Amino acid sequence: MTLEALLDAAEDRYPGVAAALIEPATTPDEDSTDPDAIDFELVDQHRGSIHAAQVKSGGSGTEMSAPDAFGILLRMIRARPRAASYRLITNMRLHPKAVQLNRALSVDDPHELRKHLQRLMERGRWRDEPAGMSDDELLRLGRARISVDSRQRYQLQDQLRERMRRLRNEHCRGLGHESAGQLTNYLAFEIHRRASGEFDGVFPLAGFREELLTPRHHLAYELGEFDWGVVMGAEPAAPDVPRPDLIDRIRAALTDRFRMRCVAASSR
Repeated sequence: MTLEALLDAAEDRYPGVAAALIEPATTPDEDSTDPDAIDFELVDQHRGSIHAAQVKSGGSGTEMSAPDAFGILLRMIRARPRAASYRLITNMRLHPKAVQLNRALSVDDPHELRKHLQRLMERGRWRDEPAGMSDDELLRLGRARISVDSRQRYQLQDQLRERMRRLRNEHCRGLGHESAGQLTNYLAFEIHRRASGEFDGVFPLAGFREELLTPRHHLAYELGEFDWGVVMGAEPAAPDVPRPDLIDRIRAALTDRFRMRCVAASSR
């Protein structure tokens, strides 16, 4: 999820991001007494929090209740009171009341939000909390959302690879399937290094972009080959005469017998 958030920032989906803080204990202007409330956050050049996130995973068929979700969000908004947005990301199915909670978060009026929270928490361990929340806390809670991500690991990996390939292609850097997997693993390793405390958990966006757009020959050297092609010059027009037999023979000749390299033919 952290890698995906960094890609979002690299594509300017979060304007003003200068770095990601991974497993941050505190920020320079906020002394949090709950260092585990945030898994990662995107910050500006002054380390002000733009987007704070917490990731909660569960096994197949597990469900997140409204009290559990509310408790996590409450910890987040209190740990980072100045964050522009908050997101709880989970692969668990939401209980119907947790779905209602997520909808209630979009209510603009803090007093109306308090009523929704009191109704949803009336039988849970947080039943007394909404009445004691300040208007500022309710406004912060209104900047929070719950996201359910039901993708399997392989689906997430495939999507990350394709996004990297697209980004690199936009910068004329090129990336094949194997090299995309290698780059994904390397960036994930760099994130884990920071999660363990190296570099104070900071991954500058400029450094991430530099790693993401590492020169083609560096990737080819590590992989031992180029696993992508580059079109040189203008692309020729498609022939008017169909030659399916000849195309099939060319495709068969260029596809190795272990299916490690495949060739797709375009019909246009």
